[in-house]
Amino acid sequence: MKRKNYWFLFAILLLSLTSLSPGNDFTHNPRRDLPGDEPVPPRQQPETVEDDLGPIQVGVSLSHDEWEQLSELNDTFIETTGAEVELVPLNPEDLTIEAFMNNRALNEGPDVYLMDSHFIKTLAKNGYLLPADAFQGIVTDGEILNGLMPPLAWNGYHWGMPFDIDPYMLVWEPDKLPDAMPLPDERKAWQELHDKVELPVFFMNAEDPYAFGAVVQLLDGEPGRPDAEVLNWLSDREGTWVLLERDTEMDANEPPDDAAQLEALVEITAYSEVRNRQQEGIDTALILNSHAEQPVIHTRSFAIAAHTASPSLSRKWITYMTSKEFQRAWTAAAGTLPVVSELYDPGAVRTDPWRLHMHNLLEQKEAAALDFGREGSFPDYAKSVSQLLMGEMDAEQFTERYSDEQP
Repeated sequence: MKRKNYWFLFAILLLSLTSLSPGNDFTHNPRRDLPGDEPVPPRQQPETVEDDLGPIQVGVSLSHDEWEQLSELNDTFIETTGAEVELVPLNPEDLTIEAFMNNRALNEGPDVYLMDSHFIKTLAKNGYLLPADAFQGIVTDGEILNGLMPPLAWNGYHWGMPFDIDPYMLVWEPDKLPDAMPLPDERKAWQELHDKVELPVFFMNAEDPYAFGAVVQLLDGEPGRPDAEVLNWLSDREGTWVLLERDTEMDANEPPDDAAQLEALVEITAYSEVRNRQQEGIDTALILNSHAEQPVIHTRSFAIAAHTASPSLSRKWITYMTSKEFQRAWTAAAGTLPVVSELYDPGAVRTDPWRLHMHNLLEQKEAAALDFGREGSFPDYAKSVSQLLMGEMDAEQFTERYSDEQP
């Protein structure tokens, strides 16, 4: 009788141990997707990519030409895989924390987003994205530039995959410079040039925070935390430093009667806007100076929404779009630069040396962060830049946005 009891007890013990086996997931946190909680990457499970044909949606904010090109690439993906992938247009408000919160609550919204890389880490920390490498990693057939990855990393994972980069450039007419002088390479020389000419020094878009950050860097300032002197120069409402818009009534085919009223010495704009405007008498240069190793570039990355029902297909779509073949097609059409290191041909150094310079920088360094030195504050930075340039904020108020007293 005692032996039967022993066997009975042994059976109970065996069942108890079985119930605690690793096959049960006790690490899953059902509240991980609530804002404020630390997101925990999902368990890695065997993928069935071939069986996952969607549908998925990819949310993008693109120009007309970019939309057409991405649509062509997407059509190629669909024809190759048989998957169902729809591109949907996004507005800026679609990338706010509030929009992601609503989408998560309703289990709606795109599965994949193409967005400014500045947004990704904040969304990841609030639980609205899946780690890009949580499903055995997104593997491209080329190596991504090293400097593009750290801004997308958090909690041991990467939460986005870079898609393209757009550095900021100087565009100018050498004949406009007094005494055929070269462009300045330091703040004091820019001030001396400003004192010599009657033209505004810079022309830029007041709604482009990257153009502003590039000018700050050009003047030896820190793009994310510009000093008071630079802020006072750039916020001069008399237009002696910055021209925000040209005369829209001027006939483009007629030379202006008074260039001093309509033009600036130097235009600050993205490379994608410059590459098709090469003409005689116009020079261009990448915005860098001897004191700065972090270029001001606009980087866009893909991210996977946490609510997606097709993470494997989302990952596969991103992998296609960041392959060398697709990168060549995209950057040729969109005018941006690729994120795959191998596509920067060292043999082109003689004809386009700054491209190789950009490659070498981004292999070692991150791009400048436009966030007041506080992670996640890019939207506030962009709004403040516009308010400063439009005269709705002064230099002191701008500085208060990144003072040590601020959270």
